[in-house]
Amino acid sequence: MKILLVDDNPVDRMFVTQSLRQVEGFDYELVVCESLAEALEQVVAAPYDVILLDLWLPDCEGLETCHRLVAVVDKIPIVVMTGTDDRTLATEAMRGGAQDYLVKGAFPGSAIARVLQYAIDRYHFQRERVQQDNHFQEVLSRVPAIIWTTDLALEIKSALGAGLQFLHLDPQQIVGKTLEEYFRITGDAEATVRAHQRALDGQSVAFETEWLGRHFEVKIDPLHEPNRSVSGTIGVALDVTERRKLDREITFARLVQEALLPAEHPHLEGFDIFGGSYPATQTCGDWFDYLMFPDGSLGLVAGDVSGHGFGPAILSATMAAYLEVLAENHSDVQEILNACNRLVCKRSMDGQFAVLSLARLQPGVRTLTFGGAGDGMLIVSRDGLLKQKVSSSGMPFGVVDDIRYESPAQVALEPGDVLLLLTDGFREAQNEAGDLFGESRVIETVAANSHASASEIFKALWRATRKFADGHHQQDDMTGIVVKVLDARSTDSPRSTNGQL
Repeated sequence: MKILLVDDNPVDRMFVTQSLRQVEGFDYELVVCESLAEALEQVVAAPYDVILLDLWLPDCEGLETCHRLVAVVDKIPIVVMTGTDDRTLATEAMRGGAQDYLVKGAFPGSAIARVLQYAIDRYHFQRERVQQDNHFQEVLSRVPAIIWTTDLALEIKSALGAGLQFLHLDPQQIVGKTLEEYFRITGDAEATVRAHQRALDGQSVAFETEWLGRHFEVKIDPLHEPNRSVSGTIGVALDVTERRKLDREITFARLVQEALLPAEHPHLEGFDIFGGSYPATQTCGDWFDYLMFPDGSLGLVAGDVSGHGFGPAILSATMAAYLEVLAENHSDVQEILNACNRLVCKRSMDGQFAVLSLARLQPGVRTLTFGGAGDGMLIVSRDGLLKQKVSSSGMPFGVVDDIRYESPAQVALEPGDVLLLLTDGFREAQNEAGDLFGESRVIETVAANSHASASEIFKALWRATRKFADGHHQQDDMTGIVVKVLDARSTDSPRSTNGQL
């Protein structure tokens, strides 16, 4: 490994040099520069595997140091060094092109070596994923998809997606069968099983196949548990039989996303629950879902992937499938957040991130457990006042892969409370003057409709944003879940269907 160390502080340089020397079996070559100008000359003159960069140099300071180097270097991963554990600065540096960051003097040589190697691996993985995603996004823009998961025995655990309906397949006839059992009748069992076995070995497998008289491109990946062990496979099959015109391409992509939205809202004693989505485009990165945990509690999910179009829609579909699998075996909100973050870091393209709110309700108990990645939730009391603003448990998914989210918040609920898990499209709705709808108007709208059902409150929020916009086009997806805590005498919760509005 050829390392370019850019640091003008001799003490810090000595620490890195001596620390790396103590790493047994670490084969490396270290070249030292003391300024940004010297570093720019070096990367042009000779190839390097990774750059270890101090942000504060004699000829450049702060994020500008990273930005100027990234503008010149597009094929070498960069790890920045900071004097303090400043996560905001580190996050901005990584959004600006750095792969990772280190706090000076805080890590032994073995940790520095691991970070550098990981930066190299992640950088090359991201470049490969961008190439693959560019190819698959072109395919996804033309056809519906089928998404499925298996366990270690290659038994199909879940199957969903608009492609199932397109081929008149019932998920209940697929789930519970092994791949060999199912494809022995409908396809090439040997090739299908072999591809999934490679995924169980940690490989990402892509191939083409004929199935049910149609042609598919298939992508299969290992499915990881929170401890990173492989627990099964996750696959996506894309029907590439026909080429669609541009106006039909987006329609089919939306069918994929609609298949992921809940067909029915849950009935939970003591709560009235409604979720919905108003996309800004025909395919969006927002979604909501309901999860059933092993202990019988109910999970409420509202997510938002950055951007619009096919890329965010596909990532949100992958996250939805992953959450469903996790919820079958885990009830710990914190561990689920940690696992999902690692998935997004691995699957997302450069600069792409995701925000997620996850609340857990226990039947018959007015207690809420909440964890958020980059976003919180609001609780409005019966009298229309903001009762509590529950903070996020950590940064959005896709920024840093090895962070640990804070322990989830525990909130006691009272009859009449209204819980709001909303993506930022509601708060950030704009009018022609550029004014934002804002959190205060969200609370005012809920207060004005506190007597109404959860469904009516959700729809009132959307109507209020459109009235505020006064004809200005909707710029962001509006998705979320509204929960109203019922009085003890209320034994039934209204039920609705079809979350896409």
